[in-house]
Amino acid sequence: MRRFPLTLMFLTLIGLSCLTAQNTQSTFIYFQSDESNLDQEDHHQLNGLLSELESHSTYQIDIIGHTDQDGSDGYNEQLADKRAQQTYDYLIGLGAPESVLSQKAMGERALVSSDLTKDAKQKNRRVELQYRFQDFETIDDLTQQISETEAPIQNFTVTEGNQLIDLEHGASIYVPKDAFVYADGSLVTGEVDIEVIEAYKMTDFMAHGLITQSHGEMLETGGMLYVNATAGGEPVQIAENRSIEIIYPVQQVEDGMELFYAEESEDGIVWTPTETELRTTQVKNDPIMIDLDEIANYDFGRVEKPILQFEDMPDRPTYGDMPFPPSAKLYSPERYKELYANYEKNLDTWHHRKPFYEEELRQWNKEVDHRLDEINDYRNTLLETKYKIKLITALKGLDKMEGRRAPAELIKRIFSFINKPMQINVDDRAMYLEAFGNHTRGLISERNLTINNLGYKVYPKNSEFYTDIRKLIFEAEKRVLEKRIAEGGTIDRKNFGSYIANISQLGWINCDRFLRSGKELTDITVERTPEGTKVYIIYKNIRSFLTKTSRSNEVTFKSSPIGEPAKLIAVKLMNGKPQMAVRDITIEADQYVSLDFFPAQLTDVRAELNAVDPILNNNRTQPSYDLSLKVFPNPTTEIFTADISPIDKLNELAIYDLSGQLMKTVDTSNTRQGISVSDFSNGTYVVSAVFENGQRATERVVIQN
Repeated sequence: MRRFPLTLMFLTLIGLSCLTAQNTQSTFIYFQSDESNLDQEDHHQLNGLLSELESHSTYQIDIIGHTDQDGSDGYNEQLADKRAQQTYDYLIGLGAPESVLSQKAMGERALVSSDLTKDAKQKNRRVELQYRFQDFETIDDLTQQISETEAPIQNFTVTEGNQLIDLEHGASIYVPKDAFVYADGSLVTGEVDIEVIEAYKMTDFMAHGLITQSHGEMLETGGMLYVNATAGGEPVQIAENRSIEIIYPVQQVEDGMELFYAEESEDGIVWTPTETELRTTQVKNDPIMIDLDEIANYDFGRVEKPILQFEDMPDRPTYGDMPFPPSAKLYSPERYKELYANYEKNLDTWHHRKPFYEEELRQWNKEVDHRLDEINDYRNTLLETKYKIKLITALKGLDKMEGRRAPAELIKRIFSFINKPMQINVDDRAMYLEAFGNHTRGLISERNLTINNLGYKVYPKNSEFYTDIRKLIFEAEKRVLEKRIAEGGTIDRKNFGSYIANISQLGWINCDRFLRSGKELTDITVERTPEGTKVYIIYKNIRSFLTKTSRSNEVTFKSSPIGEPAKLIAVKLMNGKPQMAVRDITIEADQYVSLDFFPAQLTDVRAELNAVDPILNNNRTQPSYDLSLKVFPNPTTEIFTADISPIDKLNELAIYDLSGQLMKTVDTSNTRQGISVSDFSNGTYVVSAVFENGQRATERVVIQN
């Protein structure tokens, strides 16, 4: 395997992300007026598109329905939805997985052209298929895309030093003055650009090739950071006798945590200890808990969405055109005289009608103004209500976060939340339609009414409860500080519940400790892993993540603690397409484990990693079942059946060959109906049951016709 310097490796990741983003393309299907059905030409076009996309490793299609501007808004929304649904259903019928398709209806909200010409309307009556695809030449291409963070690199600029940088996922970096020098040792005096990557989740570890191992010994990680710095585009380093302070937020301090620097190995990054034990601001087994209940249960009063309702808008008054006199050239004198007298009468009526019409129009416009005022009041009330609901949800979520973040970190998040304007969406067009019905389109143009599709900003500082919440937070902190002082010491709120490390070199750093479980260690050999397969072992009760790349149809994880529950996840490419194998195990002495592969999307791999990630699941109760999958008889001569428990929790039942190729999807509503062996050639197959909580059970079956 070709290796690269660490900094170059992450520049490569950035380039790959940019390349992936540029792969988005569009194609269009056009419809006749009021039509939503696909014709043969459309079928041919969709067949070709799907055939092309299926030649790539992975793809995604967004199906967006549109209409022209004829008809009401409500009708056009429904028509656009029908067009998108017809396209979606046809692609599903061709075999496209649901997980790669999405659909939505835009109605007439995204016109190609607002002209009313025949050609312009034809271009508006369309379904747009926005599609993206990726090709994986190597398994590394696949794993580098597994992270759920869209922009993993965070960029900051330090000017004069002595600056505290708060990172997106909770950590902080303190940069002192005169911290950096150039390669020749000269001091950097201008701006310094700092880039940081935070890696806390299992998907981050996989994407960046990170493992928790130090020269053969297992580690438990508290979090990993990548820090790099440049000045004017030129690399810089930390000055001698200077250091940058890294602050990791934690809920519970553990003994033995120390600082590690990164080295590259054949299977990714490994860690070299610095023999520097981390400082902390929290005493083990004596955490000071800030009582957040009062904040989380703040009384916002009755929170109820308002109702906007109007009677039908009266018809707009009409005045009519001014009558014109008849032409004397067209009529005989007597007929002309008769018609002219009638004209004078109509003209007199027209003049007499004018003040009444003006008064009716004034009253009609007054009703319009009244309804606009009601809409404005409704909008303001709705924005406030939606904001309250979001804030209530955020505060209630503190209970779920307490086990994952120190209380001081949660308070910091509350302040960040209530100090920033919140973007809230409101459907202005729906409100105008409710108020004005068929007059809506004309009034929008005549009154220059705003349709805000970008949402409205609500500023919490303008709300009456903003001051109350701040007061509750300060009072909670005060009680904690008073308690600490009463116990004979002090606590710095900024660093409450944190590990603190001083780093003297840039690159990847790790807050880790060596595993000291006291358990007997053993080796685990994973069989049936074709060359190039990446195999990961995740220990469920230990914050540890290891990987190996298969060289000869098996990999071995050394020094695993006996008795520990773990999950094995393997990923490989088969003809450029991702495949995955998953198995839950408990470590046994000299264990040999075999894996069964099946086709998978990147989302499937993410889901398996997230399901066992303690950061995501520390306070989330996961449904767990005693899984049972029995296939019998085995070997068989005519049919076989699958006995599954719990059957009511089954989401999917499928059969794959040993290469991971999907052979048959089984109706989950009747798993005992029997599956004919005539559908299969002689050989060994894998029956895979996927349950609603994402857990999977597999069993092999031998078919002998």
